[in-house]
Amino acid sequence: MKRPWFTESQISSILREVDSGKTVDEICQNHGLRRTTFCNWQYKYGEDCKLEKIIKLEAENTQLRKKFTDVSSENHKLRKLLANKKMDNE
Repeated sequence: MKRPWFTESQISSILREVDSGKTVDEICQNHGLRRTTFCNWQYKYGEDCKLEKIIKLEAENTQLRKKFTDVSSENHKLRKLLANKKMDNE
């Protein structure tokens, strides 16, 4: 698998350079990109800056996974405790 050369934040800042008035060719030359790569990024991440939304969603997903792990762990402990109490009562 090919290693990405640019981080998501770098891609976002490169895509925003178009708004400052630079041409796509200038931006590509400054960053050593091909025009097709830049166009693919624009298509993938969109002008609405979908990249920032993706980053926020990934962060939220990470938090939710952590909370799920915590709740699952507590659930497992409670089930184990209940099983031990049932054994003691018998």
